[in-house]
Amino acid sequence: MLFGPDYHLGYELAFTALVTIICLSYVVIMPVTLQMLVYSCSIIYIGAHHSISLIWNLDIPGIEDEDDKKDGDADDKDGEGEGSPTAVKKDGEEEEPEQEEAEPEHFMSSGDAMMFPLFGSIALCTLYVAFKFFGKDWVNWLLSFYLSMGGWIATGQTATVILEALLPRGLRAMEKKVRVPNNVVTRFFFDEKELADPEASVFVLTVPNVLAYILGAVNCGLFLWFKHFVPHNILGVCFCIQAV
Repeated sequence: MLFGPDYHLGYELAFTALVTIICLSYVVIMPVTLQMLVYSCSIIYIGAHHSISLIWNLDIPGIEDEDDKKDGDADDKDGEGEGSPTAVKKDGEEEEPEQEEAEPEHFMSSGDAMMFPLFGSIALCTLYVAFKFFGKDWVNWLLSFYLSMGGWIATGQTATVILEALLPRGLRAMEKKVRVPNNVVTRFFFDEKELADPEASVFVLTVPNVLAYILGAVNCGLFLWFKHFVPHNILGVCFCIQAV
């Protein structure tokens, strides 16, 4: 939940400040300095909170929760004495038991890294063709489309956090699992190992998640059609939060 015991007051206030400044900017002319100050401080605080939450949720060596540390100390004390597996005697010498090395978690595979220049080349080639044959108006629409697709994903991820706090618990608990099929199209976007893994190739759709991406699509449509500064600011804020 967004507003609950698991989150700090500053995190809640940062989201409230962002929503307030976006709404007030539509009806009240405010100094640019004030807007930038509220935007930057709130975005940095929210992004830093998300980053710290990811660190604590990952099993990173050297970083452990206080409860886990206490449980580990209690286990060490209980394990002392005769028959303790902490030491094995061999030829009069004590040997420490062998510990299995945990496999490091890879956040990006080599295939993902190889896709960066491919997508960059496609984007540059598309811009060249648009400039060459269609003119600057089509280029502007193409760039707006690129930004809107990225903004749609960023807006959906950011709005999911807010909707999970506002919707009732019954709606939050509803979910549907969708398995990604293994075909030529999906292999272009996903690794074959991920598609072969029954857990990695399953997306869990929830009510807050679906509603958030619908709202994100509506916001992107308003930005493309009207070019209004409010949906533009929403896209920019969500971009920055996910980037941090």
